[in-house]
Amino acid sequence: MTTSASSASFASRSWVRRVRTLVAVGLTWTALHLLVGQPLMPRGLNRPVAFAAAPAPVAAALAAAAILAVGAFAAPWITGVRLRSQGLLIAAAALALWAYPGGTMDDWLTLSAPGGVVGPPSGQPYWPLVLECVFLAMVAVVALALGTLSAARVGQEHPTPAATELRRAFGFDLDPRERRDGLLALATTTIVIGILMLALTGPAAGRTLVGQVYFAITVASALGVFAATRLVGVRHPIWFWPAPILAGLIGLVVAALKPGLTIPAEYNQLNSIPAWGLARGLPTQIVGVGITITLWTLRATSGGSHSERA
Repeated sequence: MTTSASSASFASRSWVRRVRTLVAVGLTWTALHLLVGQPLMPRGLNRPVAFAAAPAPVAAALAAAAILAVGAFAAPWITGVRLRSQGLLIAAAALALWAYPGGTMDDWLTLSAPGGVVGPPSGQPYWPLVLECVFLAMVAVVALALGTLSAARVGQEHPTPAATELRRAFGFDLDPRERRDGLLALATTTIVIGILMLALTGPAAGRTLVGQVYFAITVASALGVFAATRLVGVRHPIWFWPAPILAGLIGLVVAALKPGLTIPAEYNQLNSIPAWGLARGLPTQIVGVGITITLWTLRATSGGSHSERA
């Protein structure tokens, strides 16, 4: 009877935490939608959710960054989960949901074509997205830091010093061997993501579909984490969530340098086709979905490691 009651109590707490997690994601998404999407971003289903496409890119990017930072800081308090990466996970999930209803990389390439004229592939449209990807990586770092500081104080009368928590969250307290293994895990995850993205995003001349991009990032990120954790015995999140960002950056930089990389010869006069599979996702999609899935998969396969718990 005692065991049964304890199991029922644990299941009840788990469901409560899941509901609170959905609430945290929903609140952050709502703020993005109402405070950034409607007033600062372009309207229409075919308008890409990219800050570079906004009439005022800097204002849109800073507003979104502020909302994601607040959402990350509030996440441990709302969800009751004392994991250092909880705030980052909530912010990334909200970003992924916010970016979904918009357009695709195809739409961005069409929108950014000089004078709207059809012509040969150009690398120019990719450079603003490279900067955007770097910016979102910086936002992710801030979200992790704020989420870590917040998680350390949830329900604690005497929290661990902030400097100690931040060192643990970013892996600064790891020994040299753990860092070497971590870099190998990061490289493995990034390579697997890159290879699978090339295979899963569809034919080079096919139209980019949002659902297919999300599916490709999800499967690639999950399998990348799974492969790296089996190859290398590390579980620290810092070696996994940056991987989809690195893969996305590589994809965008290569596309900027070789805009016609995999485009068939019969389509080499069209500037609305992405250079290759790794450049089919917009930065908001790559960062949002990639971080969400890598962190979720890491927790699912490791059961929540000590390195995550504040």
